[in-house]
Amino acid sequence: MDFTRAVLNTINNALRSDASSVAHNRTWQQLHALYDIGQLKGANSLVLSAKDRRHLRELVKHQTGVDLLAVDDEMSLSRLKDASRLEIARHLPNEKLSGRSVTEDMVLIGSANGRIELHGGRIDVLPGMTVSCHHKHLHGLHSVILVENLATMHALEQYQWPAQLDGSVMLFRGSVSQSPKAVSEVINQVSEVVCFPDYDPQGVMNSITQSKSVGIIMPDKAGIDLMLAKGLNKNDLFLKQDGAKQWLQTSASTLPYVSDMLSRGIALSQEAMTQSQTMVVVSTRFH
Repeated sequence: MDFTRAVLNTINNALRSDASSVAHNRTWQQLHALYDIGQLKGANSLVLSAKDRRHLRELVKHQTGVDLLAVDDEMSLSRLKDASRLEIARHLPNEKLSGRSVTEDMVLIGSANGRIELHGGRIDVLPGMTVSCHHKHLHGLHSVILVENLATMHALEQYQWPAQLDGSVMLFRGSVSQSPKAVSEVINQVSEVVCFPDYDPQGVMNSITQSKSVGIIMPDKAGIDLMLAKGLNKNDLFLKQDGAKQWLQTSASTLPYVSDMLSRGIALSQEAMTQSQTMVVVSTRFH
């Protein structure tokens, strides 16, 4: 039986509440069958005596090194929540008892000009290369470019970036596999964020409502007209984004790029914007 974090939580709840009985689920079935914990009562209940609870406490200590009833112990269960695998491995034999993903603190960054300038030093990267690093390495930056799509992060050199953004750190906004929590840690530290979203209602609304946002990167009018002429507009996607369209119409229709997008039914992907010869930064601030 593996004494995983989930198993420890189940046992911990029983010990902390001095439970006299527990539901006979898979975890308790295994504990009963393998370690003779508890007495079956009907088909759905397992009765725990004081001896069983003492046995459980010692069993967990033997298997994992964790004392579930410890309060201030360095590796009590409550402290495992915020400990990294490396920190746990200094004290316990099972570093996987951390409740944290190994990527929880990591962000994905890139550069359009091949140089990532951080306070700790400069990183030179090849075209299409990104760097995964702890969010703390971005602390001290004044601003970052928040990029919506992962495919764009691997093609940063293919865009005609506005000159004022030269040397900016490009930060992927996060996904299921790339921690949005770590991205939030970076945004909390910087003064300004410039967003690079899809030019569609959802992307624009997300950029305007981003708390640190000062601008959005998008194609200029000639670039938009060129992509529309090439048939790159996602008409079906525009029609599906009713919530974002309603919010923009009510709250941000005075912004010229918003009114143009809504009136012409525009939904252009970041990937399509490689077609634009000129990219601009437009303000997210209301005037």
